[in-house]
Amino acid sequence: MPDRILALPPNQRAALTDLERFQSYTTESLRPHVVAMMILSIIGLGIFATVFPQPPAIDGMVPRMGILSTLSLIAWFCSRTPTYRGFVLWKVVYVTSYSLALRGYLSGELAHELWNLALCCTVMVVIAPLMQTRLECAFNMAAAWVILTPIDRVPESMTGNEAGILVISGSVMVCGILSFRASAAQRAQTFRRAEQLANFAYADPLTLLPNRRSFLTHAPEFLRGLPRPGLAAAVMMLDVDDFKRVNDTFGHDAGDQALCAIANVLADLGKDQLVARWGGEEFVVLARADSAAGLNWFAEQVRRSVNTLRLPHGALSVSIGMADVAPGESLSDLLIRADKALYAAKHQGKNRVARAA
Repeated sequence: MPDRILALPPNQRAALTDLERFQSYTTESLRPHVVAMMILSIIGLGIFATVFPQPPAIDGMVPRMGILSTLSLIAWFCSRTPTYRGFVLWKVVYVTSYSLALRGYLSGELAHELWNLALCCTVMVVIAPLMQTRLECAFNMAAAWVILTPIDRVPESMTGNEAGILVISGSVMVCGILSFRASAAQRAQTFRRAEQLANFAYADPLTLLPNRRSFLTHAPEFLRGLPRPGLAAAVMMLDVDDFKRVNDTFGHDAGDQALCAIANVLADLGKDQLVARWGGEEFVVLARADSAAGLNWFAEQVRRSVNTLRLPHGALSVSIGMADVAPGESLSDLLIRADKALYAAKHQGKNRVARAA
């Protein structure tokens, strides 16, 4: 669902371009509607083939089931493809295949201009709001129009009825394009609003790191299958030492500056880790490394990097409590053990890393 895209940690969402995020969002938003349209249209085609007489070439159970099975398989691929490009491709394939199937059904006793006109207009009106790009919309509508509009003569010899069909179907195509533009504009506006809400919901407004809600949302997935041979993991709780003194002595602006500087250190060092502001002057990191020694190195690297920060009000330090991930241990238990280790680091003199037992 779109929430899966919007709930990504801010640093991961920032790694995607605006276009990539919008494409992913619209794909996940449209997928259930597109698949529902495909299923209903296949059911409708099946009823149509059962009720009305069919051309000899497809008047039989095997040809009918072959057509319906092919369309169903295309719909299944459309529902399962994970990428934007794949989703668009399968929509194009479906519209073209469905239009060809309709044209085949209308080549027998039902071969009448009004049937073709009605179905052509219906297909164009239905598919237009479900398209994602102008090119996709133009191609699909043109394919439906060319396949289903029964104009087989050159324009100079066109009858009055055929000219009328051309004008009506062309007008419906223009209406479909306008419908697409309105739907696309609405989706773009909805996406912008959803992105703003996601930033409020999942990002810390001061440091721009993921917030506690974001961490708790993504930590279970991050922890899945950990630890395992060759990959260790740990939860690290960080607390800025003597932060109250910084606020009381230099003001809250200085405190905010200190938090942002530490957040930048964590963002730089923890690009492959799950980093968040836990609250106040506390941060949390869910780190992975190839060994316990690698986790120690990461924690010490964070501590030393904070020590090297030089801000107008002086140097900073952090205390870090670390709890190694044990098989089957819940996230809440991990956080409790890391928090206890953090208090142990504070009691041992601050500016150090303490490991939970």
